[in-house]
Amino acid sequence: MLRRVLTRESRLAARAATAAAREARRLRARCARSALRVLPVATIEELVVQDGVSLNVRVRLPRSAGPRPITVHLVLTRDGHEHSVRLHRDGPRSAATALNLATLAGPGPGRWLLHLRLRHVDGGASRHPVYGPPPRRPSGGPTRAAARCPDTGTGYVLGATTRGRTSLTLTPATPRAQVTRVVTGWDGVTVSGRLIAAGRPGPAVVEMVHRDGRTRLPVVLGEGRFTFTVPGEAIAAAPEWRFTLAVDGAPALPVGRYLDGLRRPDRSIRYPARLIHTAAGRPPLRVRPRYSARGRLLLTRSVPEETA
Repeated sequence: MLRRVLTRESRLAARAATAAAREARRLRARCARSALRVLPVATIEELVVQDGVSLNVRVRLPRSAGPRPITVHLVLTRDGHEHSVRLHRDGPRSAATALNLATLAGPGPGRWLLHLRLRHVDGGASRHPVYGPPPRRPSGGPTRAAARCPDTGTGYVLGATTRGRTSLTLTPATPRAQVTRVVTGWDGVTVSGRLIAAGRPGPAVVEMVHRDGRTRLPVVLGEGRFTFTVPGEAIAAAPEWRFTLAVDGAPALPVGRYLDGLRRPDRSIRYPARLIHTAAGRPPLRVRPRYSARGRLLLTRSVPEETA
């Protein structure tokens, strides 16, 4: 009997807690709606990170801004740091710009809040918080939204705080060996790229890996970039190869295209197959660089039919 009473009481307590949480959410939503109605706030019309490099933004100005403020600036603030960029009027109550995200100098990764700074014809100035999450516009194209910066690897996440303030969060870069160029030459394939967040420079090695083994290749490093050449003799040993790069004893990084925002690099980037020559007396090889669905660089080879 006691167990039944305790079980019933625990169920009632759980229901009460659920109801209280639901009512709290409703109260927060009402407060947010009230703030949007009463406070002189600006609201987001468009906010998207383009190619991991620029922030395209369009905001709807508050009614209190008047018909013609002299200047409108978008201001991003975080931990005492401030960055502003001038917006250009593109409508009666809207303004827009494109912000170079590389200029956001601050104390490393973290969340920035957005507001507007208006200067009026009477010489006064006003600040207006920006509210609303960025509009979600799914794209059927080959790229993703909010891609990482291809130069630094920094990620940018658009969102809103629990009170509805628009935010831009910077996420740290992860170590990458990002390919920027692949050239198939007379007797080999040369791969160039950038090292992202790979730590201090030091001795480096590239390993070309296939199902039954691996081979080491020399690599040239300089100013955050790498270059290595895969000779035709090495390619001939297996039908498909993938690559890793290790710097100064750090964990090996898979070599590929990871920071372009491509949904399917294997479909978006196509290299032609070309003939390369190996040792004298051996038939040439048909070599095609390509990428996996996740962006890893692969080299495949075959013997042309007329020489097979």
